[in-house]
Parts: sequence; C-alpha cells; structure tokens
Amino acid sequence: MTTRRQLLKGGVVAGAAAAIGGPRLLLGSSSAAAAVINPNSIPKYVTPLFILPAMPPTAVRSDRLEYQVAQRRIAQQVLPPGFPRTTVNGYGHPGSGGTFHSPGYTIENRVNRQTRVTWMNQLVDSAGNYLPPLNTVDPTIHWANPPGGNGGRDSTPTFTSTPPPYTGPQPMVVHLHGAHVFEESDGLPQTWYLPNARNIPSGYARVGTDYEPFRQEALARWGVNWATGTLTSVYPNDQRAATLWYHDHVLGMTRADVNTGLVGFYILSGGSADLPAGTVPGPRPAPGDPAGRRYYDIALVLQDKTFNDDGSLFFPGTSDLTGPYIPASDIPPYWNSSFQGTASTVNGTTWPMLEVEPRRYRFRLLNADNFRTMSLKIVRDPAARPGTIAVPTWVIGADGGFLPQAQPLHATNTAVMMFTSERVDLVVDFTGIPVGSEFYLINDLVTGTLGINDVSNVGQIMKFRVVPLQGTDTTLPPDQLPLPARRNFGAIRETHRVSMNVLENQFATGQQKRFQMGVIDGAGANRLELWTDPISQTVTRGNSALWEVWNMPGVGGGHAFHIHLVEFQIVEREDLDANGQPTGVKRPPAPWETGEKDTCFAPARQITRFVAPFDLSSRYIYHCHLVEHEDHEMMRFFRVS
Repeated sequence: MTTRRQLLKGGVVAGAAAAIGGPRLLLGSSSAAAAVINPNSIPKYVTPLFILPAMPPTAVRSDRLEYQVAQRRIAQQVLPPGFPRTTVNGYGHPGSGGTFHSPGYTIENRVNRQTRVTWMNQLVDSAGNYLPPLNTVDPTIHWANPPGGNGGRDSTPTFTSTPPPYTGPQPMVVHLHGAHVFEESDGLPQTWYLPNARNIPSGYARVGTDYEPFRQEALARWGVNWATGTLTSVYPNDQRAATLWYHDHVLGMTRADVNTGLVGFYILSGGSADLPAGTVPGPRPAPGDPAGRRYYDIALVLQDKTFNDDGSLFFPGTSDLTGPYIPASDIPPYWNSSFQGTASTVNGTTWPMLEVEPRRYRFRLLNADNFRTMSLKIVRDPAARPGTIAVPTWVIGADGGFLPQAQPLHATNTAVMMFTSERVDLVVDFTGIPVGSEFYLINDLVTGTLGINDVSNVGQIMKFRVVPLQGTDTTLPPDQLPLPARRNFGAIRETHRVSMNVLENQFATGQQKRFQMGVIDGAGANRLELWTDPISQTVTRGNSALWEVWNMPGVGGGHAFHIHLVEFQIVEREDLDANGQPTGVKRPPAPWETGEKDTCFAPARQITRFVAPFDLSSRYIYHCHLVEHEDHEMMRFFRVS
C-alpha cells in the first residue's frame, strides 16, 4: 500500500506546487526552492520593537467610528536588516499604503460607541488578477472550497488521487475575537468572500454559505450593504473595557492565514470597568501622534515563525505521516502538522529590543501562535531554566478586561501561562533600576536545545534596555489600583457539557476525523460530533449557563477552548479518571484567570467549568483555538434563542 511519505517523495503534491507562479507554496523543508534558515544564525535584539500604531478611521461621528481595513500582500522586514524581506499578508487602510503591516494596526474605540469596519479583500495584483495563497491550503479537509461552486462550498471534497494544493483565489473573513456582536458581524468561518478579481474561474463560489443571508441581516439590522469583495461588521461595543484582537477565520484555512500575519489588536476603553486616566501607564498610540512620542502602554503580538533563506515563510502543508495513506477511493486529509516555529517575533520582527525608562509600563500581550503555549517571565539571564523574575511584574487583566485584584508574579516567581489567542495585561515596574540594565522576556516552558524547543531561539522573545527617565511617573503601584469587581452573572439556569477528543488510528477504527468535539450526555457517555451535524447546544436567551469542557483521556494534550459571543468566568477544574469519569479532585483557576475570559486552557483529562451570561439571539461557534485543531473539525455551532 502506498504511504503518504512515498506520495510526497514521488512529487505528486510538491510537483504541482512547483508549477504555480507567484509566491512559492511551501510543503516542507525538502522544498528544492529554498532551505530553512537555522534560527541560531539570526542576530537577536538588533531591531527596535515596532510599536503598533492606531488604525486611522475613515469617519468620526458622535455615535460611531467608521473604518475601512483591507487585506493585501506586502513585503516586510521581519528578519533583521541584511536579511531578505519577507512576503506576508497584512491589514491596512486602503487609502494609505503606508499603513499596511503584519500584524495590523490597532483599531480603538470607547465602550458603548459603535464601530463599523468595512473589511476588504484586496489580495490581487496590479492587473486585478487574484494572488495565490502564501501558505499551502489543504483541499481535502472540510474547508471553504471555492472550486466546488455554490453546491460544494464549505464542504469536504473527495478525490480519487492526491490533489495539488489550492492555488487561489484566497477567501477572507475577519473575526473580532472577544466581541459581543450578532452573527452577521462575528466573522463566522462560512461568511468568507473572494476578492473582486478579474480572473476568478467560471463556476467558483465567490462567497461562503452564510455570506448572503448575513448580508441581508446586516442590511435589515444596521442599514449597511456589502459591496463585492467586502463585508461590513458592526460592533456595538456594549461590553467591558478590554483588549480584543481580530484575525482571519476562513473555514479550513485559519492555521495558514494566521501564520502569514493576518492578526491585529482591537482595544476598548472607558465605561464603568475601566480605570481613571493616569492611574495605569499610558499613553498608547493614537492617530496623528507626533513623531518620537514615548509610549508606556504597549501592545505586543507574540508569534513564532520559521523562515527560508530567501526570507519567505516556511509553513508545512503536511505532517510526515508514515502509516498507510489510501485506498484511492477514500482519501484522508493532508493532516497539517501542529505548527510551531523556530524563531520568535514580536509585532512583526524577530527578537526585537525595547528601550524602557525606570518607571512603570503596561504591556498588553497576545499569544498569536498557531500552537505554542507560553509561560512568560522577564529575567536577567535568557538561557537559565527555570528563569527567575528580575523585574516586579503584576497581572492586572486578561481577555475580558481587568482582574478584580492585581496578581504579583514576582512574589512567588510565577510565570504567566498563555495558550493561543489568550491575552494578558501586565504592569512591569522598572522604577529604580539602573540605566544600562538589560532584561529579557522568555518562554520558561522552552527548556531544550534543538529546533522548536530551543532556549537559544524560541525560548527567548525580546529584550529590554533601561535608558534615562524622561518624565515623572504618576501612576499608582499595581497593588493600589482600584480594579473593578467581578460581575455577578446571577443564578445558573442551565448546563452544557461538551468534549474535546483526539482520536488515534481513526481510519483503522472507522472514525471520520482525528480531532472532534462531542457532547457528554446525562449518563456521562461521550457522543462525537462533526461540524456539519445538527446543532446540539441551544442556550436560552437571558440565562446564565454553566459550561463544562471535558478533555477526554486519550492521545491528546491540553486544548485552548474559545467560545464566541460572551466573556465568561472560570469556576474550577476537575480531574477525570482513565475512563473519562469525574474523580472529585478539583482546583481553582490560576491567579491570572480570576477575571473574565473568552478563551481558556482545557487541560488533558480534566473538566474545565465556566459560567457565562447569554443575551443575544444568534448563532455562534465554540472551538479549539489551537488553529490546526480548529481547521480539522474541532469546532461546532451553537445557538442562543
């Protein structure tokens, strides 16, 4: 029987990729076109940190801000000067080419002031022809599938032989992660749309299954219409002050697109759950700021990447499976490997350096990796493990805004843990530290000396160098901040039990997928579900609901569980035995999880319980935010009605 490895070596897939014009579609380190850079050959801490500017609005009204944000292909100096530039996908203002960047500029607004963003797919060349995807797109999984036409879009195609990777045009849809919105503005995976390109092949679906019905909803609810190649999302911002983020969410393509840089911050300020100006470090960037202004509230997008020697991104289209591959009548997915890069980037550059004054700083951190978990500390010695926190550090916020109490990490040398898509809000106090001192942000989980687990590359993230103070710091010490209390969600009126499952040898045992969500019934039995199965979880509008996320025993480790629509409060975690039954052994949330969250760590062989209020009638999804898992079916719809 032919194996997957034999097919790849035989060139069935790689040969097809090599024939494609434009940016190279990379399938693995064996690509003849480029060799992967040894990350230890990339100089560290030679590039200043890029401070993400504010995205300029197109209209400022008394009741709302309006933005146009396009997705384009750009060349960016991600590696240090002297290395080739890297072709990435970025977001920016279509009327100002200089605003395009990966990650995108920060969108900002105030609580209870509406934001309208027209998201524009401009992945076309100068002649108006569509550009191929930067990273390999697997056409055998459940994905957007434009070549299938309207009847085959958002489906799992079948083939009688190994197909080549998809070569475009590239769909787009943007999800505002953490937003309290209706379904038509949420960026659900089947709401994608192609660019308004002149050469889209006849018969291709130009929009996803949900695009047209949601376009009608947006017109009826908000009076907005969507032009070809665009979608206008309306965000009421009727939620707490918080650090949200936006990212690509196309069905079956999220892992590839996030890796190309399609991410950015969205910051909400004001309201009863914010703090008075001057109590926490500021300012942060705003449109029209003068050149050279110093910022003390800095947003940091953390991503790991791997580069080829021509500067291009390396991203494996397949994992190197060694087991049986076909019969040809039953083609399984490519199985994109759980991608972890070999080089750290912050705000779009490798291993940057930031000059800091001897005063307090606020850092808003986002783990935008595909898969990697981070355990973060600021230390003096970047190679020592375990690291020792060298600068007083407090956690003051998480996904959904401020914690009820600042948590001092330095008091117990505790690293803050971040799974993919989680945000952490830190105050770091450099007060009194001598000028010239140097410190490093590290991932304390990385303890090895090779590849994706090397303390000399991905174990280090960025450097801080202390420079002279330029002004008086009037902010409050974090333990004196008047942080807002937790919301009272009221009585729990319903419970939902869902499971996360990683299945081994799934084709030998008749399973259809490797990664699947499921439902736990009243007897504790686990029923597996597919993305296309009927909705099994319906929440009554106006209720507070307890959710239990069961990470079942098996071959899988921890997952990152994300639910759309709400911010929630973690209640506890409980161990499961080898048979997947509760043991009664429980533990409280970690200190940095005591606020409100939209994503949580769901540890292996544990139940994670959280409570959330549901007040919008709409259709949403919950999924694993390890994006390879999400793209391979670990995602389900639910409804609030």
